[in-house]
Amino acid sequence: MEKKYNFTSKVEAFFESEFKNSQISKTVERIKVLEVDNYINLGQITALRFLEWVSLNPGGVVALPTGKTPEFFIKWMQYYLENWDAEIKSGLLHKMGLDKNQRPDFKSLYFVMIDEFFPLDPLHERSFNYFVKRFYIDGFGFDENKALIIDTYNIPEVDQTYLGGYKHVGEIFPEGIIDLNLRIKHPANAKEALQKKTIKYFDQFCENYEEKIRNLGGIGFFLGGIGPDGHIAFDVKGSSHHSHTRLTNINYETQAAAAVDLGGIESVRKKAVITIGLNTITYNPDMVAIIIAAGESKSQLIASAIESQPSLEYPASSLQKLENSRFYLTKGAAIKLQERQRIGIIEKGKADIKTLDKLIIDGALEEKVTLLELVSENYNCTNRHLQLAQQISGETLADLAHASHKRIVEKIKKGLNPPIQSRVLHTAPHHDDIELAYFPLLHHLVRSEHNDNHFVYCTSGFTSVTNEYINANMKSLKELIATTKI
Repeated sequence: MEKKYNFTSKVEAFFESEFKNSQISKTVERIKVLEVDNYINLGQITALRFLEWVSLNPGGVVALPTGKTPEFFIKWMQYYLENWDAEIKSGLLHKMGLDKNQRPDFKSLYFVMIDEFFPLDPLHERSFNYFVKRFYIDGFGFDENKALIIDTYNIPEVDQTYLGGYKHVGEIFPEGIIDLNLRIKHPANAKEALQKKTIKYFDQFCENYEEKIRNLGGIGFFLGGIGPDGHIAFDVKGSSHHSHTRLTNINYETQAAAAVDLGGIESVRKKAVITIGLNTITYNPDMVAIIIAAGESKSQLIASAIESQPSLEYPASSLQKLENSRFYLTKGAAIKLQERQRIGIIEKGKADIKTLDKLIIDGALEEKVTLLELVSENYNCTNRHLQLAQQISGETLADLAHASHKRIVEKIKKGLNPPIQSRVLHTAPHHDDIELAYFPLLHHLVRSEHNDNHFVYCTSGFTSVTNEYINANMKSLKELIATTKI
C-alpha cells in the first residue's frame, strides 16, 4: 500500500534563492537540480532537507547512503541535532520558517539499509552494516527494531543446520570467491553444492527484504550518491529500471572505487553484493529521492542522467519518473549541464578562450564536421553552441573555428616535444597512481640526460595495491624470465 508523504520544502526554496538557481524547464533538465557553491554547502542543504522531511513525515520510511558520500551530511546533521533549540529559535532553521513544534522524531521512522558486500562481517569497520549502526542508529537515534538490515555474513541459528551447520557465510566460501553461476550450474562436489544452496538462500532473503519494503509502502525519502559508472546503490550501469533487491555482481569501476576500503582490487573482485533495485527505490511515486554529488569528475554522468532520455546506461535516469526527485550538486558537478552553462555565459556577457574553444568543439561534434569545415565562409547552421560562441565573442564562425583549430594543433605539438634542460617535479597523491597510470607517460621525460627529475609521493600509507597482488606479479615475472622469452 503506497504511503502518502508531505514533500513541500521551505529548505529548497531558501537555497534556490540563496544560490540564485536558474529555473530551467523540465523538458531540458528532466530531474530538478539545486546547485550550491561547495561540498560543505552540499552537506548543509541535504541535512536541512532531511530534517525538514522527517519533521513533516513521522513514521516515514527512509534510506540513507554509506561510505564517503554522506560525510558532510552527517557532520551537519550532528550539528543541527545538538543545536536544535537555538537554531529553531533564532538560527537558520528559524530563518527558513521551519515549524518549532515539529521536532524530528527518528524513533518513529523505519530505516532501510541500501546495500552491502557479500560476504562481509558486519563488525568490519568498513562494512556498510557497521556504518549504519554507528552513524544512523546510534548517531541519529533510529529505532533498531524498525530497521531493515542486510547482514551478508551471519547465518541465523534457526537456519544453520540447513546450511551445513555453519555460523558464517565466510566458512562456506573459504577462498572468498562468489561464483553466482552456481545458480544454474551443476555443482562439481559437495562444497559447490552447499555454496549453491547458500546463494539460493540469500536469493530468498532478497525476495523477503523487497517484500518488507513494499509492505511499508515503499521508501519515502531516499538519499544517495552516484558512482564512477553512474550507479546508485549498487545498481550499476546496465541495471534494469525494473530491478528489485538482489544478490548480484558489480562492474570493475565500482570494484576499483571500493578497493581502498576493502584491501585491494583482487579482494573486492571475489565478492558479490546485495543491493536494493532501481524499482525498489522508485516504487512509491510520492517519495523524495535526492542524489548528491560534488566535483567535476562525475559531471558528464550527471548531465547524461538528467538531460538524456531514461536509459540503462544511466541508472540515475530512472529517477526521472519521480516528481520529487532531485540532484543536489556543487558547481563543479553541474558544469556539464548544458542549459546552465549557456545561461551562465549569457549572464556574464563574455567567455574566455577555453569556453569559446569548448563551444566550437562541442558544436562541431554535434554537427559531425571538422573544425576546418567550419572555417568555410559558406558554412551555416543553427547549432546552439556555435551560435552562442558567435553571440558572445562578436566574431564570425570561420574566425572562431580557425583560432580553435590553431590552438589545438599548438597543444598537440607541445605535448609531442619533451622539455630539455628542465627541472621536473613529479608528484602524485598516491604511489598506486604512479604505478598504474603515470609510468607510461614518464619515460620520455626521465630518459633525457639534459633534465633534472625529482619525485615526491604524498600518501596516507594505505594502498589498494596489496602485497598479495605485488607478490603474484613478481612471481609471474620470475617465471617469464625463466622461460627466456622476455
